[in-house]
Amino acid sequence: NTYYLDPITGEVYRNGYYEIDGTSYYLIPPSTSDGNGWKTTGAFSCCYNLKSITFGSNLQYIGNHAFSESQSLTDIVFPESVQYIGNGCFYHATSLESINFGTKLETIAESAFAVCSSLKSIVFAECDSPRLEISKYAFGCDSSLSSVQFSGSLQYLSAYAFFNCPLMRNLVFPSSLFEVERNAFSLMGGVKSATFLGLPPTGLSASGANLVLFTTGRGTPFAAPVPTLKIATNPTLAAFKSGWIDFAAGDEKVCDLVDRY
Repeated sequence: NTYYLDPITGEVYRNGYYEIDGTSYYLIPPSTSDGNGWKTTGAFSCCYNLKSITFGSNLQYIGNHAFSESQSLTDIVFPESVQYIGNGCFYHATSLESINFGTKLETIAESAFAVCSSLKSIVFAECDSPRLEISKYAFGCDSSLSSVQFSGSLQYLSAYAFFNCPLMRNLVFPSSLFEVERNAFSLMGGVKSATFLGLPPTGLSASGANLVLFTTGRGTPFAAPVPTLKIATNPTLAAFKSGWIDFAAGDEKVCDLVDRY
């Protein structure tokens, strides 16, 4: 097979076509690089037998629909250098089960991993980039997704980013998170908890919280615009600062409260 690099757009083609069937291994020569990484537009779309991808260590961006419909692909490990993953890049990769992103990641574009029905877990490394954006429908309708580990540089979650992922249960967001757009987590009826690390009490109340649970190991004073329950990490602290602390962790009253709500 012969591959061509468009010198203007940086797009990679095989004999002018996007679809390649019946082959499970492809070698992209080093010449398909413009110095910043590898640009593709649909270059390996509908490669139904493609089982693995090994990316070069200098790869910075992967273009739109590059590996969409790669239905035999089971896992992906991106090199540390990857910054941008294009629209629909791995759309409907139905055998994909896990993804590990590198530390330079900045953008996951629209529908990049949508309808990956076997995807169970996603790990975002602690990124060096100042911001990470997850775009609209990036992981929409991933019906098996149950575990997402966000990085500390996540700032933007676009509308419908994790739309209709019914197996998600507990969500933990980093303190870097700046904006969550409408319906980013809609149709996720199984979610039991959402924790926003580092969010100030005013931000919690503005986001709609009507009760704040505050845990402390030192008895730090705390106040919020909404009702607050202060929970000590140990019974000694709870007894010593009974005027500040409402409950001690493990207290039967707290356990009963959690069970009821």
